[in-house]
Formats: sequence, structure tokens, C-alpha cells
Amino acid sequence: MKKIFRYLITSLVLFVAIFAANVQIAQSADHNKPALTDTYSNFLTYMMARITDAVTMMYGSPTNIPANAMRYYRTNNVFQEYIASVWTDKVLGATGGGTGLSTATQGDIIYASAADTFSKLAKNTNATRYLSNTGASNNPAWAQVALATGVSGTLPIANGGTNNTALAATGGIDYSDGTKITGNASYLFYDSSAYAVAIGRGSAGATLDAQQNTAGSFVIKLQTAPVSATDRPTRWVYQADVKTTDATVTTLGSLSVPASTTQMIEATVTARRTGGSAGAAEDGAAYVIRAAAKNVSGTATIIGSVTAGFTAEDQAAWNATIDVSGGAMRVRVTGAANNNITWTVTANMDRIGS
Repeated sequence: MKKIFRYLITSLVLFVAIFAANVQIAQSADHNKPALTDTYSNFLTYMMARITDAVTMMYGSPTNIPANAMRYYRTNNVFQEYIASVWTDKVLGATGGGTGLSTATQGDIIYASAADTFSKLAKNTNATRYLSNTGASNNPAWAQVALATGVSGTLPIANGGTNNTALAATGGIDYSDGTKITGNASYLFYDSSAYAVAIGRGSAGATLDAQQNTAGSFVIKLQTAPVSATDRPTRWVYQADVKTTDATVTTLGSLSVPASTTQMIEATVTARRTGGSAGAAEDGAAYVIRAAAKNVSGTATIIGSVTAGFTAEDQAAWNATIDVSGGAMRVRVTGAANNNITWTVTANMDRIGS
């Protein structure tokens, strides 16, 4: 036994020396050697061949290989086990640092389909597909982008979006406010059943229903490209209202007369008594008044005279007229003592000038 032990030690020393010198040995080891009948002179050679065969993972061509021996098959870069006299490929699993897969195809994507388990997702040959988590148990799968659920954020105007996450309420007309597409059905509304549009309100009482939400302002403006560089034909529709309780002359509406312009006003004034100790219930009046004016050195001046085209009134003391003050034309009304009166005016103003 001591001799055999010395032989083993000597073999190991030789093995270390060989590998220390970077010498590769490809032995054709016989794994039945050495046998008890072998001579001392062959013992070391047989042992060295088997040791070299083991540490090189059977790089040579050994014989009499024991069952379940392992080797690294360099031709295919795979580990193999010797089973029933046949070298069988062994796939390294996930827990051993491998994938557990023995083949791969161009485009395959490897992913963990379960704990310590890898699977392959074959490529999708359709144009423009993306990875999503829509496979079983949220595993990866090829899919097209679902705009309803697969996109986050708000697409800006520069990328073809609206830069907004909501539309106006039903009937609301959306528009650009300079930074996003937005809308408010209370101020810009389309009635699809009546084919009508409302501006300034949330319902349409006519094909075009415009409401000015600031009292004493223009409701509609119509304009045509000018014949000359400055004189531009323009029509404005102006509305206002006021209340009186006595005979004080009161301004119902004021319309400026800019420099270098000529303008005409046709004002329709209506009045209705709503209370008071004088007069009768539902007393009323209506007037159509026309006047033209120009601006002379910053002062509005009546051209010709003010014309009353129509007058109808329950109380003779009531009155409506047009005058000028400073740089403006004014629609003026006069009520009566102890009469609560609501006055309204709708004025068509035609203007030409710079």
C-alpha cells in the first residue's frame, strides 16, 4: 500500500508540473487500467492517462468509460453524460447558471417563465410589433400598441396630439387655445339635431345663436376686405340694457367714433314698465332711430340730423334718441317718475374708415 500511495503522489506531482508548464495532454486513457496484473513499469503511465483524461473532461479518446462519466464536448460546446454507452447532451439548468434550453433560433428572446425556468419567445415576423406583458401570467408576448391601455402621458400638439386629456362636454366645439385643444360647451356649442351653432351659450335657439356675455358690447361683426388699404366696410351688432325709475335722461348705450371714420347707427329701442306707482301694468314703447356721425379732431359730430323712423309708446313722456359726447355716439332714453322701466337696444352700426 505504501508503494501504491507513493505512486499516486508521484503521479499527482507530475500532473501539477505538466499543467504548470501549460502543457496540454490528450490521452487515450483506458479506464480499466491499471489492473492488478499490470507491471510496475506501466502503472504510472496508466494512472497519468486517466488523471489527464479526467481533468481535461475526456478531451482525448478514452476507452472502457464508466457509466455516468461526464465530459465537455468542445465540438458543440456542451456537457455530456455517458449513458448506456452513448454520450448524451446535458443542458445546464437555471439554478446551475444555465438556461435549461438546448436550442435557439435567430430572433428568439429568452425570459423567465417561472421560478428557475427559462423559456423562449420566438420572433414575430409581422412589421412593427412590440413586447408587452399580455402573455400568460404576464409573460412577454408580441403585440401592437394598445392606445387605450398601452400609452401613458398626453400627446403634445407637435406630435399630432391635443395636449389635453379630455374633450368638451357633449355638443361642445373644441378649439385651440394656443397650447392645447380644449373646449367649453357652455360657450361654443353645436346642436347636431338642429344643425345649429351657439356662440356664448350652451344651447342654440336658431341656426346661429350668438350671445354676448358682457353687457354693452358688440355681439356680431361683419367685415369685408377693403377696396382701398384703409376703408373697410364693417357692420357691428350692438346690444345693451338699462333700468330707469324716473325721468332722468339715461345713457342706454355708447358707441365710439374713431378718428378718420364715418359711421351710421340704426338703433331699435324697446321699453317695458315692470313696476312703480305711476303708469299702468305692462306699459311699453318701441323706437327706431337713425343717426350718422364723424370724428373731427377727436370729437364725434352728428352728420345732418337724428331721424326717428318709428315711435310707439304708451306714455308720451317716454323717449329715446341719439346724441354725441366726446368721441362717442350715445343712445339715450328718458322714462317717467315712479315708473320702473327696463330699456334694451339693438343697434346696427355701419362704419367705414381706417
